[in-house]
Amino acid sequence: MNWFSKLTGIFSTMNKHGLCIIYLLFSVAGAGQPTLPHFAIQSTKQKNIKLSWRNPHRNCVQLLIQRSIDNQKTFNTIRSATHPDMPENDFIDKKIPANKTPYYRISYTLRGGKTFFTAAQSLQDKKNGLTHIVEEPPKQIITAPKHSYVTVHPKGYVIIHVPELIKHRYHLIIYDADGSILFDIPEIKQPSLILEKGNFLRAGCFSYTLFEDDQPLEKSKFCLQAEEYP
Repeated sequence: MNWFSKLTGIFSTMNKHGLCIIYLLFSVAGAGQPTLPHFAIQSTKQKNIKLSWRNPHRNCVQLLIQRSIDNQKTFNTIRSATHPDMPENDFIDKKIPANKTPYYRISYTLRGGKTFFTAAQSLQDKKNGLTHIVEEPPKQIITAPKHSYVTVHPKGYVIIHVPELIKHRYHLIIYDADGSILFDIPEIKQPSLILEKGNFLRAGCFSYTLFEDDQPLEKSKFCLQAEEYP
């Protein structure tokens, strides 16, 4: 074997080992983020709280990050993911209430309406291996009657159900009691859309207007009961 063949063999071996090392590094980096319904929680150098996770669900249509500061009695949504189906993501909470122990959980909804919640976690009690899944199967979703496209589930979340999504474009505006816009959903892209009660910071009645192809289709209101907001 001449010197050129020997040199080629050495570089070939180095390339193979190099690729193995790079693959191993990426594998270790990915393994640092738990897969939903688990997520990692840690403190940053700036004293903020960082959540990170991997999402294997390419059919995820809604992902909400929720926080509780009253020992898990009430969770409020503090962030809605712009791209809920991203394979890896994280969130840094920079607005932690003073002298409070915040608990976090992630709610994610799959195409078809199935919703999951992760177990709540805080920095004080990391229990990634004890996550309990709360599942709302599609059969529990109440289909809105023909005269109403917005209903409230007995468990407190709001369901928007629109027909003939392929043929029409639907736009929903929900108003607060003072007439200000609380939610503006320019285009509903799923036949059934769920708004969790954590998005509404109080009980009471909320009016809404549903547009079909820019024409008002339904103007009405729905009410959330006080007992759902301890």
